[in-house]
Amino acid sequence: MPKPKLNLDPDHISDFLNEPNFESNTPSVSQLMPPLPCRMTVTLDDVIAYDRNPRRSINPSYESIKESIRNRGLDDEPTITRRAIDEPFMIKSGGNTRLAILGDLFKEYRDLAQTTEEAGNKEEAQALSIKAEEFYRFEWNYKPWEGETNALIGHMAENEERGDMIFIEKAMAVKDLQDIFNENVKKPLSARKLAEQVTQSGWNITHTSVSLMIYTINELEPYLKKALWAGLGRPAIIRLRALNNAYENFCTTQGLSSERFKKIWYEVFTVCDDEELDINNTIRRYADQLISDEIGVEYFTVTAEIDAILSGNKPAIREVPLTQEQLQNNQNSNTYTDNIVDLHSTQSNSTPDQSETSPTTESKTRSGKSSKTTSEPVTPEQLIDLRQQIYIDVITLGMAFDLDHYVNKSPTGLGFFIDPIQDVDEQGQDYEAKADVVNDPQHQNRNAVWLYLKQLSLHNLFLSQGEMVPVEQAVSGSDLTPDVFFTLNSHFHLMRLMDKNLQHGIEKIEKSIRTLLQAADNFYGENALYRLFDQS
Repeated sequence: MPKPKLNLDPDHISDFLNEPNFESNTPSVSQLMPPLPCRMTVTLDDVIAYDRNPRRSINPSYESIKESIRNRGLDDEPTITRRAIDEPFMIKSGGNTRLAILGDLFKEYRDLAQTTEEAGNKEEAQALSIKAEEFYRFEWNYKPWEGETNALIGHMAENEERGDMIFIEKAMAVKDLQDIFNENVKKPLSARKLAEQVTQSGWNITHTSVSLMIYTINELEPYLKKALWAGLGRPAIIRLRALNNAYENFCTTQGLSSERFKKIWYEVFTVCDDEELDINNTIRRYADQLISDEIGVEYFTVTAEIDAILSGNKPAIREVPLTQEQLQNNQNSNTYTDNIVDLHSTQSNSTPDQSETSPTTESKTRSGKSSKTTSEPVTPEQLIDLRQQIYIDVITLGMAFDLDHYVNKSPTGLGFFIDPIQDVDEQGQDYEAKADVVNDPQHQNRNAVWLYLKQLSLHNLFLSQGEMVPVEQAVSGSDLTPDVFFTLNSHFHLMRLMDKNLQHGIEKIEKSIRTLLQAADNFYGENALYRLFDQS
């Protein structure tokens, strides 16, 4: 870029710097709107960034580009255009970052010149003023305005070529294009038609990408701003949409209205929104908890059902267990009838010392290999070992809160049940009966974890009776009131989101539970969940 020659009197540099902008001999361009492409001399005051620029975040290469322009000048000059005579010139198709950097550099050198001149170094101030002028006045290519679609897609093509746009920025560009195209049609364009129009205009995009982008704008952007603008990408958004469909499918089968589901789902997003969004440990856990509370199904059951739907299965929860006659019919038609045994009687003759193993010992099958579900037939011994693994995981979590001695082994259900806490404090007062129990962080955390384990173990009661367990039964054997019960339930949810160690322990338990449920499906077949807990 050639440096303009300035006739500056060193004795009057302060007057020069205090002018609002450098004066130019070039005629004003404020009233120019040439009908043909040409070269034009413009200043920073004449040009603005494209006001519908898809890029909203700072270019990650901003500082390196800035240093390059500082040292080398503007090698790749942008092209400008103008919508109308009463609007300023603006960047036509890429160059908004470079324009912002030019503004930064001009202000930087102008201020340095001002400070240097005030310090009495007039020669250096003059050199800095000349340097500032390099970043203020330019001769750039001008092209006539070719419409909003051309401008927007020109910027998108430029940014796509550089490959540094985040997904939400592309989605917002698609939404702008959708609005533009829909202005000229009676019926809104489908995702496929919109993709065709955009591709024909110069930005190659598929209808599946368009559909995902519109979903992002309509369903995610209002509630997950932090995550999206931190760079939440396409794979995570695909995962969120799949979860949305799975939860809505499940809630529909449970009689929850679409309006109520959406309110819960958006609450999940609002609460869990974070720059480092963890879908499995925040979105799913909070959604499972809220939906569990809303429809009256145990927490881990919701988790298992959503996993099943994501795997291509239909929701399988029955509101009423099968009758004994139906159970007998199912047993007679089951492929693995010969393998069905009374799991209760399998261990009934074992003493606690004989049947229990150390919590630090990994659960093994009879062959000595780690137990897991496969496509091969599941044996009764494997179900026993899977229950044992859940028991070990529960003991391990309980030890961190001094609850392990309240956990009992069970040959049915999930493999454990938990007793009420019977501790007394130094004054002899019952641990749970204290009125301020929920205000004591130590007691509150311990009780919240106990309640979580208690709720899991209550599946036996729930499934055998064929109805939801009321609060009174859930807290039976303790002095917790229903109000405290719900307070602890909410508190545990917050603990689970914030405490990484607690998350890890719960993940192990729930992974083991899912493995057991999959094995039960393999072993029992029809109505496996009920029969897993059946004590008859």
